[in-house]
Amino acid sequence: MSRLTIAALAAAIATSAIALTDAMTRGLTGDDSIFADGSAVPVVEALGDVVHIACYALLVAVLVLVAGPLFAGHPWRQILRWALVVAYGLMALGMAAGLLGPGPDGALAVVVTVGFFAMLLLPGVLGLTLLIQHDRSPSAFLLTLTLPAAVLMFVLPEGWAHPGYAETFANVGLALLGVGSAVPADRGGRVAAASAT
Repeated sequence: MSRLTIAALAAAIATSAIALTDAMTRGLTGDDSIFADGSAVPVVEALGDVVHIACYALLVAVLVLVAGPLFAGHPWRQILRWALVVAYGLMALGMAAGLLGPGPDGALAVVVTVGFFAMLLLPGVLGLTLLIQHDRSPSAFLLTLTLPAAVLMFVLPEGWAHPGYAETFANVGLALLGVGSAVPADRGGRVAAASAT
């Protein structure tokens, strides 16, 4: 496992802890957690934003610098890869804008909103693609679980509906791309083992 992967995984776990804390706090008390927008402790809110920004930036780095072999020779995987880079890049930029000023508005706010929903949908599509193409890595399963976790936003009671469930599977799954994975299957359907470095 590369140092970049380890850093991305640590950031993904930290981001997930923040998101799930917010989800549990909202579900149990009806109030947002100390990390949420408008927090009574702005320093903690800002710390949460920094962790999110670092996570999104590191996941972009994993997609660009580490996970390349997983996508080689598969155009659909490549499309998903670069769409994820754009989505997570937009989220990092949007959160950075919010940290440094009033946040994105106008056209940028619309773009960031699209990036947010793409961040919840595309990892699941990538996970399904990997499973269909015979990849049985941890990432393939975690990313696929993003889809049912995202559905929970629409079926759980309002207090418990939260994107943090899907975000947890998505972020950890993306951080682990290439770890314990198989090289993409060739046109004959054969899958070769890949080194998890």
